[in-house]
Amino acid sequence: MEPASIILVFILVGFAAFFFAPLGLGGGLLFVPILHYVAGWEITPVTLLTSLILTAAVSWASGIKHRVEGLYDDDLTKMALYGAIPGALIGALLVNIMENNLDFAFKIVSLGMLAYAIIRMRNRLTLEEGSQDMEESENRSMITLGSGLGGVTSAFLAVGGGAIYIPVLDRFSTASTREIVGASYGIMMWTVPVVIIAHAVLFNGEWHDLWMILTLAICVFVMANLGAKFGFKLKDKTIISTFLVVVSVVFIRYCIDLSGYLM
Repeated sequence: MEPASIILVFILVGFAAFFFAPLGLGGGLLFVPILHYVAGWEITPVTLLTSLILTAAVSWASGIKHRVEGLYDDDLTKMALYGAIPGALIGALLVNIMENNLDFAFKIVSLGMLAYAIIRMRNRLTLEEGSQDMEESENRSMITLGSGLGGVTSAFLAVGGGAIYIPVLDRFSTASTREIVGASYGIMMWTVPVVIIAHAVLFNGEWHDLWMILTLAICVFVMANLGAKFGFKLKDKTIISTFLVVVSVVFIRYCIDLSGYLM
């Protein structure tokens, strides 16, 4: 890979980590496209593992920062983990089963996930959900079930799963918005390492660009920490608007790629 491409990868990955950190998201929605389109990596288990390693760095950097600020809910996190961890193991098995069809299956599922994230964030931006009544009590079963889906998504798409955890916790818990973000990272801090281990155990290929993977992880940790710190001072609309633009570009690119399967 050319030096200019390497520099661009680091800039984009750092940018993603910085802007995802305040949102309760791990960044995998952008890490895979960056590695795929900019670095030129095929969508393989190595690419997914790399995205997960970067996502783990984001979740731990931002998760620690949220805990320092007292923005977390341990009971809510534990409740969600009962579904998220089994779901993550199921997702890892699905990736292993797909093998040669992984690129097509990944992009199909990603389109649905990206569409959901775009709609969800657009609603937050326009405050369409601001008038929702808070649940009077927590629905433990729905939190566990919804988090299970988040775990499957995390393993299959190499993401943190925050795009699932956030709306589930928002709908079925009584926690505040900031506590929900902290809880989302609390789930990822445990779930993503489990996904990494599961993928690594099932992986039988060869690693490549190890130096780049490790260096990117350090870059992501630093940028996510800064993002979490300064994100508290930024307007939500600014962050969400940027998120919508970038994710929409990725969505369009996946549509273009998938159209090639139909020709």
